[in-house]
This record gives sequence, C-alpha cells and structure tokens, in this order.
Amino acid sequence: MKSGIGLRAWSWIHRWTSLISTLFLLVLCVSGLPLIYHAEIDRLFGFAPKAQEVSGPPLSIERLVSAAVKASGGGVVQFVVWEGQSSGLVTMSLGRGIDSDPAANHSLHVDTHTGAVIEPRGPMEFIRVLHGQLLLGPYGPLALGIVTLLFLASIVSGVVVYAPFMRRLVFGEVRFERARRTRWLDLHNLVGIVLTGWMMVVGFTGMMNTWGTFVIDYWRSDQLTRIVAAQPKSD
Repeated sequence: MKSGIGLRAWSWIHRWTSLISTLFLLVLCVSGLPLIYHAEIDRLFGFAPKAQEVSGPPLSIERLVSAAVKASGGGVVQFVVWEGQSSGLVTMSLGRGIDSDPAANHSLHVDTHTGAVIEPRGPMEFIRVLHGQLLLGPYGPLALGIVTLLFLASIVSGVVVYAPFMRRLVFGEVRFERARRTRWLDLHNLVGIVLTGWMMVVGFTGMMNTWGTFVIDYWRSDQLTRIVAAQPKSD
C-alpha cells in the first residue's frame, strides 16, 4: 500500500513539474533557436547596426566606454566585443555593477570612429530579452532558476516512476501493436530514459548559471562580514 501511495505521489510530482517546466522550456527553445543566427536575421531584415564611413584611426577604448556609460545613464561595462575591423562597431554590455548578473545586462553598439551610440532594435532584441529574462527584468534569472529546478524534479520523478514500469517490459520496448496512447507512452519513456543524463546536465548547469550570481553575492556578503568582524579594531 505504501509503495502504491508513494508511486502515485511521484507520478503527481512528475506530471505537474513536467507540465509547468515544459511551457517555459518551449519558450526558451523557440526563442533560443533564432538567437543563434541573430546577426544574420538582423542583416536580412535591415536591423543590423551600421557605423558611419569615417576614415582615420578609431577612438580609444576609454572614450568608447565613456560614451556607452553616458548613453545608458550609468552602469558598469562588463564586456566589450569587437565586431571586426571592417564593421567599425564595438558592442558594450553594461550591468548595474561589476559583478551583476550578465543575463540582466543592457547591450548597445558604439561607433569606433565617432563614438555614436546605436541602441539594438528590431524583433531579435525582444527575443533576446525574452530568452534571457522572460520579460521579468532583474527577476528573470530567479524565475529561470525555479523553472530549471522544476525541470530537474520532473526528470528525477520520471526515473522513479519509470523503474517499476519497465520491470514488465524489455528496456526500450515500444508496443506498436497496442493503442495509440500506449505507443505514445512507450515512446515518451524511451526518449526520456535515453536522454536522462543529457537533460540532467543541461538542467543542473542551467540552474547554476541562473542562480550562480545570487549564490556568489550571498557568499561574498557572508564572508566579507566575517572578515571585517575578525579584523582587530584600531584604537
């Protein structure tokens, strides 16, 4: 009786964690695919940033960073990506602080010869924000971490439910002669168990990427407090 109740509980966990996480994972997959080719898509539809055709040497990196910070109203430049000598552009990624979460950064392009700032535009910028923050701003990484936690719970609960079920079948068996629902269930179990290891890696690393900044911030705050408290007080 206890095993039956436990199996039903695991089945309930598997069902609801899978349903909730699948909705968000679908959004991440659909938005992540075009982001792989975002530069090509922007050029195709005319949204790619363009620098002015100006001869002469480029501005110093200090002036480019200053222009980006001024245009964004403050912040700290975390990343500088040179788009190539021929493009005449450099991409700046700005965060609220030097150690803020890159997923919540604001990116812009700077003309390397004039210092003019070009804001990203077009549908790909919306898709980038959707993929990295779920349109939730700085709370996006926290929400993504919860989604990955649900995803991991669905995988673990799926394995628990799958183990006793497969005692009656050969590993990976798909009963094509049975009803459609049974065939789909067998295919679901086969794909799920084969990809379990890969999905665990994706889910765990995804949770570390989204919650890593929060964990580091907490660790830094805790350790700095202890270090300061341990310092001898000056007279």
